[in-house]
Amino acid sequence: MDNMVGEMTFDTNISLDLVFTILAILGAVWRMQHVLESRYDDLRKELKGEISNSNQELRAEIAKANQERKAENEALRMEFKTEIAKANQERKAENEALRRELKAENAEIREDIRRVEDKVDESNQRIARLEGIILAREGLVETIID
Repeated sequence: MDNMVGEMTFDTNISLDLVFTILAILGAVWRMQHVLESRYDDLRKELKGEISNSNQELRAEIAKANQERKAENEALRMEFKTEIAKANQERKAENEALRRELKAENAEIREDIRRVEDKVDESNQRIARLEGIILAREGLVETIID
C-alpha cells in the first residue's frame, strides 16, 4: 500500500502540474487572443480611418478635376466663340467687298448698256435719215421720170 500511496502522490503531482500547465497555456492563449483581438480592432479602426481619408482625398481630387475640366471647357467655349465671331466678321467683310465689287461691275455693265443703247439710237437715227434721203431721191427720180 505504501507503494500505492507513493504512486498516487506522484500521479497527483503530475496531474496537478499538468493541470497548471494546461491552465497556464489556456491563460496565455486567452491573453494572446485578447491582444490579437485588440490589435485587430486597432488595425480595423486605422484602416477605416485611412479608407475614409483616401475617400475624402479622392472626392477632393475629383472635385478639383471637375473644376479644372469646367474651367478648360469654359476657356475652350470662349475661344471657339471668339474664333466664330472673328470668322463671322471676316465673312461679313468678304461679303461686303464682294457686294461692292458686284455693284461696281453692275454699274460698269449698265454704263456699257447705255453706251450701246446710245449707239443703237444714233445708228437708228442715221438709218432714218438715210431712208429719208433714199425716199427723197426716189421721189425726185419719179418726178424726173414723169
